[in-house]
Amino acid sequence: MEGYYVENICRLLDEAFSYEELVAHAYGLSFWVNEPEILQAEKRDLTAALVQYAAWRSQSYPYSLIDELLHWARMKSPTAVYEKYEPYYPPEGPRVGRALNLGLLCARLNKAFTQYELLALCVELHVLPIRFGLDKPYLKLEGLIALIDTFDKSARIQELLFACHKIRPGIADELSLAQES
Repeated sequence: MEGYYVENICRLLDEAFSYEELVAHAYGLSFWVNEPEILQAEKRDLTAALVQYAAWRSQSYPYSLIDELLHWARMKSPTAVYEKYEPYYPPEGPRVGRALNLGLLCARLNKAFTQYELLALCVELHVLPIRFGLDKPYLKLEGLIALIDTFDKSARIQELLFACHKIRPGIADELSLAQES
């Protein structure tokens, strides 16, 4: 498929996820109903089929399912694993740049931001806190995951990082490193 390094994406998914995780993700996709035997295949075959399906469906969907797979890998795997198989896009491809450790960002915000700062963040971003559950202290972590995920998927992660920096300068520094602070 044009615009992606499919082999690198397959290697990433193969290392980042267990066979069971790949099967669970595949069950959420409609084409597996037509080809249930692929779920019995070797892990590499399953990974290749998942990427091929995503590439094929991306031609008719309003967004790229390959980007969705890469997003899934970026959210669930360590930054070092994600970066190990880069590039996923050629220089003229849809996105260029280092992956951010979104899990680390979530952990930092969960630890550092008070409930009032989270509400201020929502005001700064022009989102309703109730949409993400950030209006309830007991849903703080789940709300942060949903907020970061939404902004990452909509390619607005820089806007989120800027707003976080306005509230707590430096909180999003060095997110491209695999360090756990």
